[in-house]
Amino acid sequence: MVIRAFNFRKYKAPLIVLLIIAISITGYFAFFKRSSTQLYSKQYKKIAGQCTHYDIYADFNPENKSINAVQTVRYKNNTNTTLNELYFYLYPNAFKNEDMTPFPGEEFSRAYPNGFDPGYIEINYIKAGEEELDFKLNDIYLQVPLPSKGLKQGREISLEISFKVQIPNCLGRFGYGEKTFNICNWYPILAVYDENGWNLDPYYAIGDPFYSESSIYQVTIEAPKDFIIASTGEQVEVKDKDDTKKIWTIETGLVRDFAWTASSDYKIASTTVDGIKIYSYYFHEGGGKDALKSAAESIRFYNRYFGKYPYENYSVAAADFYIGGMEYPNLVLIDRTLYGGSFLEYIVVHETAHQWWYGLVGSNQVKEAWLDEGLTEYSTIMFLENKYGKQGKQAYDDIVKSRYHFFELSNPLDFRVLRALNEFEGWKDYDALVYARGAMVFGEIREEVGDKTFQKVMSRYLEEYIYRNATTEDLIRLWEKETNNTIDRCFFNKMLNIMPDDEKENISAA
Repeated sequence: MVIRAFNFRKYKAPLIVLLIIAISITGYFAFFKRSSTQLYSKQYKKIAGQCTHYDIYADFNPENKSINAVQTVRYKNNTNTTLNELYFYLYPNAFKNEDMTPFPGEEFSRAYPNGFDPGYIEINYIKAGEEELDFKLNDIYLQVPLPSKGLKQGREISLEISFKVQIPNCLGRFGYGEKTFNICNWYPILAVYDENGWNLDPYYAIGDPFYSESSIYQVTIEAPKDFIIASTGEQVEVKDKDDTKKIWTIETGLVRDFAWTASSDYKIASTTVDGIKIYSYYFHEGGGKDALKSAAESIRFYNRYFGKYPYENYSVAAADFYIGGMEYPNLVLIDRTLYGGSFLEYIVVHETAHQWWYGLVGSNQVKEAWLDEGLTEYSTIMFLENKYGKQGKQAYDDIVKSRYHFFELSNPLDFRVLRALNEFEGWKDYDALVYARGAMVFGEIREEVGDKTFQKVMSRYLEEYIYRNATTEDLIRLWEKETNNTIDRCFFNKMLNIMPDDEKENISAA
Protein backbone atom coordinates (compact mmCIF):
# COMPACT_ATOMS: atom_id res chain seq x y z
CA MET A 1 0.00 0.00 0.00
CA VAL A 2 1.29 3.47 -0.85
CA ILE A 3 0.39 6.39 1.41
CA ARG A 4 2.12 9.37 -0.16
CA ALA A 5 4.48 10.15 -2.98
CA PHE A 6 7.78 11.98 -2.73
CA ASN A 7 9.95 13.52 -5.41
CA PHE A 8 13.57 13.06 -4.44
CA ARG A 9 16.63 14.50 -6.10
CA LYS A 10 19.47 12.12 -6.72
CA TYR A 11 22.21 12.26 -4.17
CA LYS A 12 25.50 13.30 -5.76
CA ALA A 13 29.04 12.48 -4.67
CA PRO A 14 32.44 13.09 -6.24
CA LEU A 15 33.10 10.64 -9.07
CA ILE A 16 36.33 9.26 -7.57
CA VAL A 17 34.49 8.41 -4.32
CA LEU A 18 31.78 6.59 -6.23
CA LEU A 19 34.37 4.61 -8.20
CA ILE A 20 36.22 3.51 -5.06
CA ILE A 21 32.97 2.44 -3.40
CA ALA A 22 31.84 0.59 -6.52
CA ILE A 23 35.09 -1.35 -6.81
CA SER A 24 35.00 -2.37 -3.14
CA ILE A 25 31.38 -3.43 -3.22
CA THR A 26 31.78 -5.38 -6.45
CA GLY A 27 34.46 -7.61 -4.95
CA TYR A 28 32.45 -8.33 -1.82
CA PHE A 29 29.20 -9.07 -3.58
CA ALA A 30 30.80 -11.26 -6.23
CA PHE A 31 31.75 -13.59 -3.39
CA PHE A 32 28.39 -13.21 -1.65
CA LYS A 33 26.51 -13.98 -4.83
CA ARG A 34 28.41 -17.23 -5.36
CA SER A 35 28.01 -18.46 -1.79
CA SER A 36 24.30 -17.67 -1.56
CA THR A 37 23.60 -19.30 -4.92
CA GLN A 38 25.15 -22.52 -3.65
CA LEU A 39 23.01 -22.37 -0.51
CA TYR A 40 19.88 -21.74 -2.56
CA SER A 41 20.67 -24.85 -4.57
CA LYS A 42 20.91 -26.95 -1.42
CA GLN A 43 17.61 -25.64 -0.06
CA TYR A 44 15.94 -25.94 -3.46
CA LYS A 45 16.81 -29.61 -3.87
CA LYS A 46 15.60 -30.45 -0.39
CA ILE A 47 12.21 -28.77 -0.79
CA ALA A 48 11.64 -29.57 -4.47
CA GLY A 49 11.95 -33.26 -3.68
CA GLN A 50 8.93 -33.21 -1.37
CA CYS A 51 6.79 -30.27 -2.49
CA THR A 52 3.44 -30.26 -4.30
CA HIS A 53 3.43 -30.21 -8.11
CA TYR A 54 0.67 -28.55 -10.13
CA ASP A 55 0.15 -29.28 -13.83
CA ILE A 56 -2.62 -27.02 -15.20
CA TYR A 57 -4.13 -26.82 -18.67
CA ALA A 58 -6.34 -23.73 -19.05
CA ASP A 59 -8.48 -22.64 -22.00
CA PHE A 60 -8.99 -18.88 -21.66
CA ASN A 61 -12.09 -17.42 -23.32
CA PRO A 62 -12.13 -13.62 -22.88
CA GLU A 63 -15.36 -13.28 -24.88
CA ASN A 64 -17.27 -15.39 -22.34
CA LYS A 65 -15.06 -14.19 -19.47
CA SER A 66 -14.31 -17.80 -18.55
CA ILE A 67 -11.58 -20.40 -18.15
CA ASN A 68 -12.07 -24.14 -18.56
CA ALA A 69 -9.24 -26.06 -16.96
CA VAL A 70 -7.93 -29.40 -15.80
CA GLN A 71 -5.19 -29.59 -13.20
CA THR A 72 -3.22 -32.50 -11.85
CA VAL A 73 -1.97 -32.10 -8.30
CA ARG A 74 0.74 -34.40 -7.01
CA TYR A 75 0.87 -34.16 -3.23
CA LYS A 76 3.20 -35.83 -0.73
CA ASN A 77 2.13 -36.13 2.89
CA ASN A 78 4.96 -34.41 4.76
CA THR A 79 2.98 -34.19 7.99
CA ASN A 80 3.46 -36.49 10.98
CA THR A 81 0.02 -38.04 10.69
CA THR A 82 -2.24 -39.93 8.30
CA LEU A 83 -4.48 -37.56 6.33
CA ASN A 84 -8.04 -38.65 5.63
CA GLU A 85 -8.85 -35.65 3.47
CA LEU A 86 -7.22 -32.78 1.60
CA TYR A 87 -8.44 -29.19 1.63
CA PHE A 88 -8.15 -26.70 -1.19
CA TYR A 89 -8.99 -23.02 -1.33
CA LEU A 90 -11.44 -21.93 -4.02
CA TYR A 91 -10.80 -18.19 -3.84
CA PRO A 92 -12.98 -17.23 -6.85
CA ASN A 93 -16.06 -18.17 -4.82
CA ALA A 94 -15.40 -15.17 -2.58
CA PHE A 95 -16.65 -13.13 -5.55
CA LYS A 96 -19.85 -15.12 -6.06
CA ASN A 97 -22.32 -13.19 -3.94
CA GLU A 98 -22.58 -9.45 -3.51
CA ASP A 99 -22.76 -9.63 0.28
CA MET A 100 -19.56 -11.75 0.49
CA THR A 101 -17.14 -9.80 -1.73
CA PRO A 102 -13.68 -9.27 -0.18
CA PHE A 103 -13.75 -5.47 -0.26
CA PRO A 104 -14.53 -2.92 2.46
CA GLY A 105 -17.99 -1.43 1.96
CA GLU A 106 -16.64 2.05 1.22
CA GLU A 107 -14.55 0.63 -1.65
CA PHE A 108 -17.28 -1.42 -3.30
CA SER A 109 -17.95 1.09 -6.09
CA ARG A 110 -14.25 1.25 -6.92
CA ALA A 111 -14.00 -2.52 -7.11
CA TYR A 112 -17.20 -2.77 -9.18
CA PRO A 113 -17.48 0.52 -11.13
CA ASN A 114 -20.14 -1.04 -13.39
CA GLY A 115 -22.07 -2.65 -10.56
CA PHE A 116 -21.70 -6.09 -9.00
CA ASP A 117 -20.80 -8.93 -11.37
CA PRO A 118 -20.37 -12.46 -9.97
CA GLY A 119 -17.23 -14.54 -10.28
CA TYR A 120 -16.85 -18.13 -9.15
CA ILE A 121 -15.31 -21.55 -9.69
CA GLU A 122 -17.21 -24.76 -10.40
CA ILE A 123 -15.71 -28.21 -9.84
CA ASN A 124 -16.70 -30.70 -12.54
CA TYR A 125 -15.01 -33.80 -11.14
CA ILE A 126 -12.05 -35.02 -9.08
CA LYS A 127 -10.25 -38.27 -9.83
CA ALA A 128 -7.50 -40.34 -8.23
CA GLY A 129 -6.35 -42.49 -11.11
CA GLU A 130 -9.53 -43.89 -12.66
CA GLU A 131 -11.52 -43.52 -9.45
CA GLU A 132 -13.84 -40.54 -9.27
CA LEU A 133 -13.88 -39.07 -5.78
CA ASP A 134 -16.62 -37.42 -3.80
CA PHE A 135 -16.00 -33.88 -2.66
CA LYS A 136 -17.65 -31.21 -0.52
CA LEU A 137 -17.90 -27.49 -1.21
CA ASN A 138 -18.18 -25.02 1.64
CA ASP A 139 -17.88 -21.37 0.65
CA ILE A 140 -14.25 -20.97 -0.49
CA TYR A 141 -13.14 -24.42 0.70
CA LEU A 142 -13.01 -27.71 -1.16
CA GLN A 143 -12.82 -30.86 0.97
CA VAL A 144 -11.67 -34.04 -0.77
CA PRO A 145 -12.05 -37.24 1.33
CA LEU A 146 -9.25 -39.62 0.39
CA PRO A 147 -9.84 -43.22 -0.71
CA SER A 148 -9.20 -46.38 1.35
CA LYS A 149 -7.41 -45.72 4.62
CA GLY A 150 -6.21 -42.22 3.90
CA LEU A 151 -2.77 -40.95 2.97
CA LYS A 152 -0.04 -42.14 5.33
CA GLN A 153 2.98 -40.07 6.25
CA GLY A 154 5.51 -39.98 3.40
CA ARG A 155 3.06 -41.32 0.79
CA GLU A 156 1.97 -39.52 -2.37
CA ILE A 157 -1.32 -39.08 -4.18
CA SER A 158 -2.13 -37.58 -7.56
CA LEU A 159 -5.51 -35.91 -8.12
CA GLU A 160 -7.03 -34.71 -11.38
CA ILE A 161 -9.42 -31.76 -10.93
CA SER A 162 -11.61 -30.43 -13.72
CA PHE A 163 -13.04 -26.97 -13.15
CA LYS A 164 -14.53 -23.87 -14.75
CA VAL A 165 -13.80 -20.29 -13.67
CA GLN A 166 -16.12 -17.36 -14.33
CA ILE A 167 -14.24 -14.05 -14.27
CA PRO A 168 -16.12 -11.06 -12.81
CA ASN A 169 -16.08 -7.46 -14.02
CA CYS A 170 -14.06 -6.45 -10.97
CA LEU A 171 -10.92 -4.33 -10.55
CA GLY A 172 -9.42 -6.47 -7.80
CA ARG A 173 -6.94 -9.34 -7.77
CA PHE A 174 -9.41 -11.53 -9.64
CA GLY A 175 -11.46 -9.95 -12.42
CA TYR A 176 -11.33 -7.89 -15.59
CA GLY A 177 -11.57 -4.23 -16.53
CA GLU A 178 -11.23 -2.12 -19.63
CA LYS A 179 -7.69 -3.24 -20.43
CA THR A 180 -6.71 -6.36 -18.50
CA PHE A 181 -7.85 -9.71 -17.16
CA ASN A 182 -6.31 -10.28 -13.71
CA ILE A 183 -6.21 -14.04 -13.22
CA CYS A 184 -4.93 -14.33 -9.67
CA ASN A 185 -5.97 -16.73 -6.87
CA TRP A 186 -7.97 -18.50 -9.56
CA TYR A 187 -7.43 -22.29 -9.29
CA PRO A 188 -7.85 -24.87 -6.48
CA ILE A 189 -4.76 -24.40 -4.32
CA LEU A 190 -3.92 -26.64 -1.39
CA ALA A 191 -4.40 -25.22 2.07
CA VAL A 192 -1.42 -25.43 4.43
CA TYR A 193 -1.35 -28.21 7.02
CA ASP A 194 0.93 -27.22 9.90
CA GLU A 195 1.15 -27.74 13.66
CA ASN A 196 -2.33 -26.24 13.94
CA GLY A 197 -3.83 -28.64 11.40
CA TRP A 198 -5.47 -27.41 8.20
CA ASN A 199 -5.45 -23.62 7.91
CA LEU A 200 -8.88 -22.66 6.61
CA ASP A 201 -9.35 -18.91 6.87
CA PRO A 202 -11.92 -16.64 5.21
CA TYR A 203 -11.05 -14.32 2.34
CA TYR A 204 -10.82 -11.22 4.52
CA ALA A 205 -11.41 -7.76 3.05
CA ILE A 206 -8.38 -6.40 4.95
CA GLY A 207 -4.81 -7.35 4.09
CA ASP A 208 -3.59 -10.22 1.93
CA PRO A 209 -5.44 -13.26 3.35
CA PHE A 210 -3.13 -15.91 1.91
CA TYR A 211 -0.90 -18.65 3.30
CA SER A 212 0.70 -21.19 0.98
CA GLU A 213 3.73 -23.40 0.57
CA SER A 214 6.32 -23.42 -2.18
CA SER A 215 5.34 -25.67 -5.08
CA ILE A 216 6.34 -26.33 -8.68
CA TYR A 217 4.02 -25.49 -11.58
CA GLN A 218 3.73 -26.36 -15.22
CA VAL A 219 0.93 -24.33 -16.80
CA THR A 220 -0.37 -24.39 -20.35
CA ILE A 221 -2.72 -21.61 -21.44
CA GLU A 222 -4.74 -21.43 -24.63
CA ALA A 223 -5.55 -17.83 -25.43
CA PRO A 224 -6.63 -15.75 -28.46
CA LYS A 225 -3.70 -14.82 -30.68
CA ASP A 226 -4.00 -11.11 -30.04
CA PHE A 227 -3.55 -11.47 -26.26
CA ILE A 228 -0.24 -11.05 -24.44
CA ILE A 229 0.24 -12.80 -21.10
CA ALA A 230 2.42 -11.73 -18.16
CA SER A 231 2.84 -14.50 -15.61
CA THR A 232 4.61 -16.22 -12.81
CA GLY A 233 7.41 -18.49 -14.06
CA GLU A 234 9.26 -18.74 -17.35
CA GLN A 235 7.36 -18.74 -20.62
CA VAL A 236 9.32 -21.52 -22.28
CA GLU A 237 7.25 -21.66 -25.46
CA VAL A 238 4.57 -19.63 -27.22
CA LYS A 239 3.26 -21.21 -30.40
CA ASP A 240 0.27 -21.00 -32.70
CA LYS A 241 -2.45 -23.57 -32.17
CA ASP A 242 -4.43 -22.46 -35.22
CA ASP A 243 -5.42 -19.22 -36.92
CA THR A 244 -7.17 -17.87 -33.82
CA LYS A 245 -5.28 -19.17 -30.78
CA LYS A 246 -1.83 -19.43 -29.26
CA ILE A 247 -0.59 -21.90 -26.66
CA TRP A 248 1.56 -20.55 -23.86
CA THR A 249 3.72 -23.10 -22.00
CA ILE A 250 5.00 -21.84 -18.65
CA GLU A 251 7.24 -23.53 -16.08
CA THR A 252 8.26 -22.40 -12.62
CA GLY A 253 10.82 -23.13 -9.97
CA LEU A 254 9.70 -23.19 -6.34
CA VAL A 255 6.99 -20.54 -5.99
CA ARG A 256 4.04 -19.98 -3.62
CA ASP A 257 1.36 -19.37 -6.23
CA PHE A 258 0.75 -18.99 -9.94
CA ALA A 259 -0.81 -15.78 -11.27
CA TRP A 260 -1.18 -14.16 -14.66
CA THR A 261 -2.65 -11.14 -16.37
CA ALA A 262 -3.67 -10.87 -20.01
CA SER A 263 -4.36 -8.00 -22.39
CA SER A 264 -4.69 -7.46 -26.13
CA ASP A 265 -3.17 -3.98 -25.71
CA TYR A 266 0.03 -4.69 -23.80
CA LYS A 267 3.35 -3.21 -24.95
CA ILE A 268 6.53 -4.74 -23.56
CA ALA A 269 9.86 -3.24 -22.56
CA SER A 270 12.70 -5.23 -21.03
CA THR A 271 16.18 -5.00 -19.59
CA THR A 272 18.64 -7.32 -17.85
CA VAL A 273 20.06 -6.87 -14.35
CA ASP A 274 22.47 -9.34 -12.73
CA GLY A 275 21.49 -11.94 -15.34
CA ILE A 276 17.77 -11.50 -14.58
CA LYS A 277 15.43 -10.53 -17.41
CA ILE A 278 13.04 -7.81 -16.25
CA TYR A 279 9.87 -7.02 -18.19
CA SER A 280 7.48 -4.10 -18.05
CA TYR A 281 3.99 -4.70 -19.49
CA TYR A 282 2.40 -1.32 -20.04
CA PHE A 283 0.01 0.84 -22.10
CA HIS A 284 1.73 4.24 -22.07
CA GLU A 285 5.36 4.61 -23.11
CA GLY A 286 6.65 6.95 -20.39
CA GLY A 287 5.13 5.14 -17.45
CA GLY A 288 6.16 1.76 -18.81
CA LYS A 289 9.79 2.80 -19.04
CA ASP A 290 9.64 4.35 -15.54
CA ALA A 291 8.22 1.13 -14.09
CA LEU A 292 10.98 -0.87 -15.79
CA LYS A 293 13.65 1.44 -14.40
CA SER A 294 12.28 1.22 -10.85
CA ALA A 295 12.03 -2.57 -11.07
CA ALA A 296 15.59 -2.88 -12.36
CA GLU A 297 17.05 -0.53 -9.75
CA SER A 298 15.28 -2.23 -6.87
CA ILE A 299 16.18 -5.74 -8.03
CA ARG A 300 19.81 -4.65 -8.20
CA PHE A 301 19.72 -3.12 -4.71
CA TYR A 302 17.93 -6.03 -3.02
CA ASN A 303 20.24 -8.52 -4.76
CA ARG A 304 23.23 -6.84 -3.22
CA TYR A 305 21.81 -6.13 0.18
CA PHE A 306 19.81 -9.25 1.07
CA GLY A 307 20.83 -11.95 -1.41
CA LYS A 308 20.27 -12.72 -5.06
CA TYR A 309 16.86 -13.19 -6.61
CA PRO A 310 17.14 -16.81 -7.83
CA TYR A 311 14.72 -16.74 -10.77
CA GLU A 312 15.46 -15.94 -14.40
CA ASN A 313 12.80 -13.27 -14.86
CA TYR A 314 10.59 -10.71 -13.15
CA SER A 315 7.59 -8.85 -14.57
CA VAL A 316 5.80 -5.63 -13.64
CA ALA A 317 2.38 -5.43 -15.26
CA ALA A 318 0.05 -2.45 -15.52
CA ALA A 319 -3.46 -3.64 -14.70
CA ASP A 320 -7.04 -2.62 -14.04
CA PHE A 321 -6.41 -2.88 -10.32
CA TYR A 322 -7.75 -0.12 -8.11
CA ILE A 323 -5.90 -1.13 -4.93
CA GLY A 324 -2.45 0.09 -6.06
CA GLY A 325 -0.07 -2.86 -6.20
CA MET A 326 -0.14 -6.59 -5.52
CA GLU A 327 2.66 -9.12 -5.36
CA TYR A 328 2.77 -12.62 -6.80
CA PRO A 329 5.82 -14.79 -7.50
CA ASN A 330 7.85 -13.27 -10.38
CA LEU A 331 4.94 -10.92 -11.14
CA VAL A 332 3.41 -7.79 -9.64
CA LEU A 333 0.26 -5.96 -10.67
CA ILE A 334 0.31 -2.16 -10.63
CA ASP A 335 -2.75 0.07 -10.99
CA ARG A 336 -2.39 1.42 -14.54
CA THR A 337 -3.80 4.82 -13.51
CA LEU A 338 -0.63 5.36 -11.42
CA TYR A 339 1.61 5.29 -14.49
CA GLY A 340 3.06 8.71 -15.14
CA GLY A 341 2.49 9.79 -11.53
CA SER A 342 4.77 10.26 -8.51
CA PHE A 343 3.41 7.15 -6.73
CA LEU A 344 4.76 4.75 -9.33
CA GLU A 345 8.34 4.37 -8.14
CA TYR A 346 7.36 3.77 -4.53
CA ILE A 347 4.76 1.16 -5.42
CA VAL A 348 7.02 -0.74 -7.83
CA VAL A 349 9.91 -0.77 -5.35
CA HIS A 350 7.61 -1.94 -2.54
CA GLU A 351 6.07 -4.75 -4.57
CA THR A 352 9.51 -5.79 -5.80
CA ALA A 353 10.69 -6.14 -2.20
CA HIS A 354 7.84 -8.62 -1.74
CA GLN A 355 9.69 -10.96 -4.09
CA TRP A 356 12.01 -11.51 -1.11
CA TRP A 357 9.55 -11.08 1.77
CA TYR A 358 6.57 -13.24 0.80
CA GLY A 359 8.03 -14.75 -2.36
CA LEU A 360 11.29 -16.28 -1.12
CA VAL A 361 10.65 -16.17 2.62
CA GLY A 362 6.98 -16.87 3.19
CA SER A 363 4.79 -16.42 6.25
CA ASN A 364 1.20 -16.76 7.37
CA GLN A 365 -0.19 -13.49 6.02
CA VAL A 366 -3.48 -14.08 7.81
CA LYS A 367 -2.04 -14.40 11.32
CA GLU A 368 1.27 -12.51 11.01
CA ALA A 369 0.75 -9.87 8.34
CA TRP A 370 3.40 -7.58 9.83
CA LEU A 371 6.18 -10.06 9.13
CA ASP A 372 6.25 -9.61 5.37
CA GLU A 373 4.59 -6.18 5.07
CA GLY A 374 6.68 -4.49 7.75
CA LEU A 375 9.94 -5.82 6.33
CA THR A 376 8.86 -5.00 2.78
CA GLU A 377 7.97 -1.44 3.77
CA TYR A 378 11.31 -0.95 5.49
CA SER A 379 13.15 -2.49 2.52
CA THR A 380 11.45 0.14 0.36
CA ILE A 381 12.71 2.90 2.68
CA MET A 382 16.22 1.45 2.50
CA PHE A 383 16.09 1.57 -1.29
CA LEU A 384 15.11 5.26 -1.20
CA GLU A 385 17.89 5.95 1.29
CA ASN A 386 20.40 4.21 -0.96
CA LYS A 387 19.22 6.02 -4.10
CA TYR A 388 18.51 9.51 -2.78
CA GLY A 389 20.84 9.80 0.19
CA LYS A 390 19.78 12.21 2.92
CA GLN A 391 16.45 13.01 1.29
CA GLY A 392 15.68 9.33 0.89
CA LYS A 393 16.50 8.74 4.53
CA GLN A 394 14.00 11.46 5.47
CA ALA A 395 11.29 9.25 3.95
CA TYR A 396 11.51 7.02 7.02
CA ASP A 397 10.18 9.88 9.16
CA ASP A 398 7.79 11.30 6.57
CA ILE A 399 6.28 8.06 5.24
CA VAL A 400 6.61 5.56 8.07
CA LYS A 401 6.91 7.17 11.50
CA SER A 402 4.36 9.89 10.80
CA ARG A 403 1.70 7.32 9.88
CA TYR A 404 2.13 5.50 13.15
CA HIS A 405 2.27 8.68 15.24
CA PHE A 406 -0.94 10.00 13.68
CA PHE A 407 -2.53 6.69 14.60
CA GLU A 408 -1.34 7.11 18.19
CA LEU A 409 -2.97 10.54 18.34
CA SER A 410 -6.34 8.97 17.52
CA ASN A 411 -6.28 7.23 20.93
CA PRO A 412 -6.85 3.68 19.65
CA LEU A 413 -7.76 0.96 22.10
CA ASP A 414 -5.53 -1.72 20.58
CA PHE A 415 -1.88 -1.13 19.63
CA ARG A 416 -0.95 -4.76 19.00
CA VAL A 417 0.97 -5.36 15.77
CA LEU A 418 1.01 -9.15 15.99
CA ARG A 419 -2.60 -10.20 15.46
CA ALA A 420 -4.79 -11.91 12.87
CA LEU A 421 -6.53 -10.03 10.06
CA ASN A 422 -9.97 -10.40 11.61
CA GLU A 423 -8.77 -8.50 14.69
CA PHE A 424 -8.14 -5.27 12.78
CA GLU A 425 -10.99 -2.77 12.61
CA GLY A 426 -10.13 -1.59 9.12
CA TRP A 427 -7.41 -0.38 6.77
CA LYS A 428 -6.54 2.56 9.02
CA ASP A 429 -5.24 0.54 11.96
CA TYR A 430 -3.94 -2.21 9.67
CA ASP A 431 -1.81 0.28 7.73
CA ALA A 432 -0.52 2.05 10.84
CA LEU A 433 0.38 -1.14 12.69
CA VAL A 434 1.32 -3.67 10.01
CA TYR A 435 3.08 -1.39 7.52
CA ALA A 436 4.29 1.56 9.58
CA ARG A 437 4.94 0.08 13.04
CA GLY A 438 6.09 -3.14 11.37
CA ALA A 439 8.68 -1.17 9.39
CA MET A 440 9.73 0.65 12.55
CA VAL A 441 10.65 -2.69 14.15
CA PHE A 442 13.34 -3.15 11.52
CA GLY A 443 14.30 0.52 11.53
CA GLU A 444 14.95 0.44 15.27
CA ILE A 445 16.97 -2.78 14.96
CA ARG A 446 19.14 -1.30 12.22
CA GLU A 447 19.73 1.85 14.26
CA GLU A 448 20.68 -0.23 17.30
CA VAL A 449 23.06 -2.73 15.66
CA GLY A 450 24.30 -0.76 12.66
CA ASP A 451 23.90 -1.36 8.97
CA LYS A 452 26.61 -4.02 8.66
CA THR A 453 25.10 -6.30 11.31
CA PHE A 454 21.57 -5.65 10.06
CA GLN A 455 22.55 -6.70 6.56
CA LYS A 456 24.34 -9.79 7.84
CA VAL A 457 21.40 -11.01 9.92
CA MET A 458 18.73 -10.28 7.30
CA SER A 459 20.81 -12.08 4.68
CA ARG A 460 21.01 -14.97 7.11
CA TYR A 461 17.20 -14.82 7.52
CA LEU A 462 16.85 -15.19 3.75
CA GLU A 463 19.30 -18.08 3.58
CA GLU A 464 17.74 -19.90 6.52
CA TYR A 465 14.10 -19.67 5.40
CA ILE A 466 14.24 -19.38 1.62
CA TYR A 467 11.33 -21.31 0.02
CA ARG A 468 9.94 -21.95 3.52
CA ASN A 469 7.47 -20.20 5.83
CA ALA A 470 8.97 -18.28 8.74
CA THR A 471 7.24 -17.01 11.88
CA THR A 472 7.73 -14.12 14.27
CA GLU A 473 9.20 -16.63 16.69
CA ASP A 474 11.77 -17.70 14.06
CA LEU A 475 12.79 -14.08 13.52
CA ILE A 476 13.16 -13.42 17.24
CA ARG A 477 15.31 -16.50 17.79
CA LEU A 478 17.54 -15.60 14.85
CA TRP A 479 18.17 -12.08 16.14
CA GLU A 480 18.84 -13.35 19.65
CA LYS A 481 21.34 -15.87 18.32
CA GLU A 482 23.12 -13.60 15.84
CA THR A 483 23.44 -10.62 18.22
CA ASN A 484 24.01 -12.53 21.47
CA ASN A 485 20.71 -11.15 22.78
CA THR A 486 21.46 -7.50 21.98
CA ILE A 487 18.19 -7.74 20.09
CA ASP A 488 16.04 -10.02 22.20
CA ARG A 489 12.47 -11.01 22.93
CA CYS A 490 11.91 -8.00 25.17
CA PHE A 491 12.86 -5.70 22.30
CA PHE A 492 10.35 -7.36 19.98
CA ASN A 493 7.64 -7.36 22.65
CA LYS A 494 8.09 -3.62 23.07
CA MET A 495 8.14 -2.86 19.34
CA LEU A 496 5.21 -5.15 18.57
CA ASN A 497 3.25 -3.63 21.47
CA ILE A 498 2.83 -6.97 23.19
CA MET A 499 1.65 -6.50 26.76
CA PRO A 500 3.47 -8.61 29.42
CA ASP A 501 0.38 -10.70 30.21
CA ASP A 502 -0.01 -11.51 26.52
CA GLU A 503 3.64 -12.19 25.84
CA LYS A 504 3.63 -15.97 25.82
CA GLU A 505 0.21 -16.32 24.20
CA ASN A 506 0.86 -13.91 21.34
CA ILE A 507 4.32 -15.12 20.39
CA SER A 508 3.69 -18.84 20.62
CA ALA A 509 0.37 -18.63 18.79
CA ALA A 510 1.83 -16.81 15.82
